[in-house]
Amino acid sequence: MYLGAVLLILGVFAMLYIRERRLWIWLQPIEGGTRVRAALSTTRRTLDADAEFESLKAELVKDAALNTHTLAVGQPGLLARLKQRSAQDALFASLVASAATYAFWRYGASMDGYEKGILLGSVPALIALGWAWGALRGLSIGVGAATLLAINLYGRATDQYGADWRRPSRCSCSQYFLSSQSAILWMGVLFFIGTVMYWIGLFVGQDDNTAQKLGSRFTWAGVAMALIGTLVRWYESHQIGPDIGHIPVSNLYEVFVLFCWLTAGFYLYYEQHYRTRALGAFVMLVVSAAVGFLLWYTVERGAQEIQPLVPALQSWWMKLHVPANFIGYGTFALAAMVAFAYLIQRSATETRWWKLAPLGLLGVVLCFEPIVFRTAKLSPSLNYWIVYAGISVLIVGGILAVRRRIAARLPAPEVLDDLMYKSIAVGFAFFTIATILGAFWAAEAWGGYWSWDPKETWALIVWLNYAALVAHAADEGPARQPVGVVGAVRVGGHHLRLPGREHVPVGPALLRRGVSLGAAGCAPARYASRPFVWRDGITDIRHA
Repeated sequence: MYLGAVLLILGVFAMLYIRERRLWIWLQPIEGGTRVRAALSTTRRTLDADAEFESLKAELVKDAALNTHTLAVGQPGLLARLKQRSAQDALFASLVASAATYAFWRYGASMDGYEKGILLGSVPALIALGWAWGALRGLSIGVGAATLLAINLYGRATDQYGADWRRPSRCSCSQYFLSSQSAILWMGVLFFIGTVMYWIGLFVGQDDNTAQKLGSRFTWAGVAMALIGTLVRWYESHQIGPDIGHIPVSNLYEVFVLFCWLTAGFYLYYEQHYRTRALGAFVMLVVSAAVGFLLWYTVERGAQEIQPLVPALQSWWMKLHVPANFIGYGTFALAAMVAFAYLIQRSATETRWWKLAPLGLLGVVLCFEPIVFRTAKLSPSLNYWIVYAGISVLIVGGILAVRRRIAARLPAPEVLDDLMYKSIAVGFAFFTIATILGAFWAAEAWGGYWSWDPKETWALIVWLNYAALVAHAADEGPARQPVGVVGAVRVGGHHLRLPGREHVPVGPALLRRGVSLGAAGCAPARYASRPFVWRDGITDIRHA
């Protein structure tokens, strides 16, 4: 059972993330120089593949012009990448390792095996993420410093269980900023402001204007406050009493906080990756809707209070299942809002109301998504949800009313498609992990891996839906096949070096080996029936 689960997870990640691209080079002597014809094959034409192909062409021309004999393509090895790290990278890694060592020394006695595993596993993960995405370095350092400050303020007064967790009532800094409840409330305020700023920026000036930059900064600040609130709440739970402390992913209040900052965090990454802030207005709408539900849940149910875990929630499978699940939920929600923006763009010139009505209904449904988590009737808080529905209808109606202007400011459809696929790929991978971990948790807590209750059944339906989507995309071309360029191209002497093959002359001998040349570039005839997408280019290199 466990081996099968591991193989399934590895298979999903291999399908989505193992790279397999084929680079084809043809060098043709011409008078006074060399003609270089190149093509890159892949099952899906993504923006990353386009950028990689252009970079490889530029390097090929540069090295050939400098009479360099070998062009290295593909990703360097692990040791080579480590050697390329700067002094700032090394400093960040040392800070993370030092902080983890201090936390283990200072609080190790209060941690269970699961929490120690999280601490040890977070060190390489955080270092790798910080190296890959520089913006996370400042966020990590700031969140860590603020959390330690909050813990220090708590530690100024103690009771029989440790720090007095009621200390915020006597310390203004902790009371209004650094207690878990205050930090999470600040998260909501900052996300609301960020959403408004993104929408203002969508209608004022050009892309990347001041309002959009402010929206991005407020969103970053909201993510920081959410992380501070989560970490401080984790610490507070340990101060209430023995055996009460737990990672804050155990009730609806805590997982909605997790959903908010995960969705916003993934969006901020894609915002930087695609160099556009125009989609923040749409993505932050679903985050603001989640914050609205969180505020209602806090006022109506007092959900912000930390409660001991019931026996069924004391499994460490649950503590792995929930975060993986909400990574999937967050990226799926992000993809859904980008898809809504895509439909708005495609309907910009539509004037028939019966064609626009389904799109408006979809927008209202997306805004009302949090209501599905209710477990009581609407009557106790009916007025709140009437107001919420009215605001949702006004927002969606306003978007449809100015859809032409919005469509003109959105990124190209290729960018939206690429972002949607990448978000779904991340969500599908982690949702697969969460579903398997949920089965293990059910077996431990209730004695069976699967019981076909409504939640499990719908989880399976959702998984099958996304699995079919990803598989269909891989066959038809809108999704990416695992890709990667390996080996080196030998430019000098008009030779081509392919992975696992000897050097062979480029020319008639290579043509006889199965490479056909035409107007679209060079394409291997034996792969002509497969759904490859080709990028090609021709460059003449003149000798000095």
